[in-house]
Amino acid sequence: MWRCAHIRTKGGAEYVSEIEEANRLRRKAILVLEQHGVIGALNWAMSNSFYGTEKLEVVSEKRDAGQQQCVRFLFEQKPYKLIRDDEHPSMLPDSQDRLGTVRFYEGEILVFEGGYEIESDRYFDYRDPRLMTGEYWFKSIRLGDWVKHFPAAIEHAKKAKEGHLEEVRIKRAEEEARKIQSNFDLGDFG
Repeated sequence: MWRCAHIRTKGGAEYVSEIEEANRLRRKAILVLEQHGVIGALNWAMSNSFYGTEKLEVVSEKRDAGQQQCVRFLFEQKPYKLIRDDEHPSMLPDSQDRLGTVRFYEGEILVFEGGYEIESDRYFDYRDPRLMTGEYWFKSIRLGDWVKHFPAAIEHAKKAKEGHLEEVRIKRAEEEARKIQSNFDLGDFG
């Protein structure tokens, strides 16, 4: 019969203390990301295209083999790269969800690595990728200036995209109005 035993060797308590301290450090880093809007910015960046933004210079959206997404961009003369890869089916029974890894680089330095999921329904309609929020899905966080710059860059991208979509809506409405006016004539009844 197996029995659970407490660690009574020299240093056992120190190991537990080190793990608790490491987990506190991880939770604090995650809290900083949440407070500065980085989590939401990463979720938006994984689900949207960056093209059409003035202050964001998209260098490339070319993917390497195995990558679902790779965006390289410049914001205020600083290079960034977002990679989504290692995507695979969830191991949960009856789940059609997909899981993967997202990595974010400032220059060549990995500043964020975590897990993401793409939920689906039973008809295989997939939703946008979202960061996994459980603290153990966050694998690496190196806080720095990027925590302030990245959400600002995404705000610029959002505004540019909203402006572009508004232009498209206006253009379509004008085309539809011209089409209706050319197809209807009230003649003497107008």
